[in-house]
Order: sequence, then C-alpha cells, then structure tokens
Amino acid sequence: MKTGEDSPTIRLTTTTERLHDSTDLTPNLVRILLADAHKLMRQGLCHLFKHEPAIQIVGEANTPAEAYKLNRVHQPDLVLLDIAMAEPAGTETVSTLLCQRPNTRVLVLTALDDDQTALRALKAGAVGYLLKDIAFSDLVKAIYASLQGGTPLHPRIARVVLRRLNQPPARPDPLSKLTARERQVLDLLAQGYSNSEIAHELVITQFTVRSHVCRVLKKLNLVNRTQAALYLLKHGSSSLMERPEPSR
Repeated sequence: MKTGEDSPTIRLTTTTERLHDSTDLTPNLVRILLADAHKLMRQGLCHLFKHEPAIQIVGEANTPAEAYKLNRVHQPDLVLLDIAMAEPAGTETVSTLLCQRPNTRVLVLTALDDDQTALRALKAGAVGYLLKDIAFSDLVKAIYASLQGGTPLHPRIARVVLRRLNQPPARPDPLSKLTARERQVLDLLAQGYSNSEIAHELVITQFTVRSHVCRVLKKLNLVNRTQAALYLLKHGSSSLMERPEPSR
C-alpha cells in the first residue's frame, strides 16, 4: 500500500458534477466496514485508520457472506469494498449491501484497473471507485467526500466515465423487433427466395411463410417484399443462418 506523495490525485465530483476539495469537510464519526479478502490489507488499513479520530472501523470481512452479516449487525456508514473479493460477481456484492441498507455508502478500493468493472460497480450503486495505488491521505478525503454526496474516482476511471456520459445514445437496432424466425425469413426474402423456397429452406409450410412475411412487413412498416429487401440492405444484412443457394 502506498502512502507517499506519488499516488494519483483523486478526482472528487459532487452530485452537481462540480469538483471541490474535500479537506474543508468536517465529518462526524464515520463508522466503516472493511471488506477485503487480503488480511494484510485489512490490517494495514486498520493501523492507518487508528490515526484518524473521526473514523472507526466497526468490522472486517474477507468474504461477501461475512460482509453481508457484518453490514446488518454493525450498520456502518460506509463499506470500503475490494470488488475483487467476489469476482466475477463483485457488482452483485455492491447491490446486495445496498439492498440490505440503502443509506450505507459502498466505496470500492481495489487493484482491478478495469473500465468495465468500474462502470458496472458504479451502475450497481457504488459511490466511487479507487485503486490501491492511492495515498492514504487521499483515501481519507475520498471517504469524507463520498459521505457528503461526492463521487471519488481514480483519474483514469473518471475519464472513462466522462467519455461514456458524453457519448450519444446508441441507436436501437431496427431489426430487434423481429423474432429469430422472422429475421430468417427476411434474410431469405431479401435474397429473392420465393415463399415456396423459403418454406423448403426452413422446413415450414408456405402458409406459415406468408404469415411471417406479413408480420415482418407490418413490424417494419413496409408495403411489399422489395421494400423489405431494400430495408435489410440499409440496416444490416447479417444473417442468423447459413444460406445455401436454393435449387431453382
């Protein structure tokens, strides 16, 4: 654990997205539950927190089950969680802790420098995501800030989150409204297959093919088979099946 001055600066954001320095905060006694699978890490943090009179360690957990139990018993203000303790279901640990006690803050402190894990943890309700190369003084500031509504993030994780927030929303797949079978029918129809050829290819009746074609046209707001073929070319022609040339 680093406690020197060379660790990354913590970026603290409030609920109004304004950056501020948490050193001005004057918290009451903060009750913390440590949840980390590594005993040495827990012991080191306990030793360091002894020098913080406004922070009390109320329990130590080395498994998710133990964290849930101690969360109920001690009702901490904040759970300092290493999400790697329960990987690959670490985000479920966040959700469960918050389900038990919605007012408890869950602050992730981990060595997992992974964008997707960080985003999943934040979506699950974690108030922040820090890496274990943080200086202890910055960790203390992050704890106080999170209890005041801030979102302490490691700088690189903060950049990822900001990029995601600034990305335009993904366009919905216009073909997602079709069932798998309807998509197969559309794929074959776009290649010029007749109803009888589609029926033979998919081993269904021509009546069923006609029903699928009608539903496809209705769902996509199209008039005829030609429009359906052009629509598929415009919105993507990836098929759900291999399509051998039919015998004509």
